[in-house]
Amino acid sequence: MKKKKEKNYLDYLKSFWKYLWYGDSFGSYVLSFLVAFLIIKFMFFPALGFVLNNDYPIVAIVSGSMEHKITDHRVCDKYIPEIQNKRLSFDEWWSFCSDYYIENFNITKEQFQDFKYSRGLNTGDVMILFGRAPERINVGDVLVFEPENRVWFESHGPVIHRVVDRWQDDGIWYFQTKGDHNSQSFDNFEKRIPEDKVIGVAVVRIPYIGYAKIFLNNIIVFFLGVFR
Repeated sequence: MKKKKEKNYLDYLKSFWKYLWYGDSFGSYVLSFLVAFLIIKFMFFPALGFVLNNDYPIVAIVSGSMEHKITDHRVCDKYIPEIQNKRLSFDEWWSFCSDYYIENFNITKEQFQDFKYSRGLNTGDVMILFGRAPERINVGDVLVFEPENRVWFESHGPVIHRVVDRWQDDGIWYFQTKGDHNSQSFDNFEKRIPEDKVIGVAVVRIPYIGYAKIFLNNIIVFFLGVFR
């Protein structure tokens, strides 16, 4: 009798597995999506976070603040009337954006070229983060952090910008960052970032797959606006 019950359980599991992954009904699609979501959220992400020493191991870039391109005639707040939109080579980008780095931090062109992701990052890129000790975070690293401006954080989420300065005060490490596309660091959230607000350092880039997240975010924002 016991063996028969065990066999029934196995048959049920086999049928469920077949329905879940090989079924072509709407219900099987929904169920397989939910199962995959739960596996990724509660198994894959925690495991990846453990390996990378980080509770927030993956982020998608949803703005153009790290792009090396002219957008709507502007890059680093410089107006270029003859060009509306163009992706820039490193030399072109540096010719427009170098002043802030040289004048405020003595960062040379040669030093910047040695930085990771020295040619910028694009909207839609997905970044894998590593939790690094604050004393091992260097100028040039691409940092993901939680801004202390709560209103900004709740509306925009974490920030992914490049470290342009670091210092220690009373045993606490602080960092200043800047988006490669921006003209300067923002006063209200990135000129004095304490170590406890740092989420991680970007170590791997996966181009463009983050557009799925951006698309879903836009749908949610649209429906919130419609039904508000």
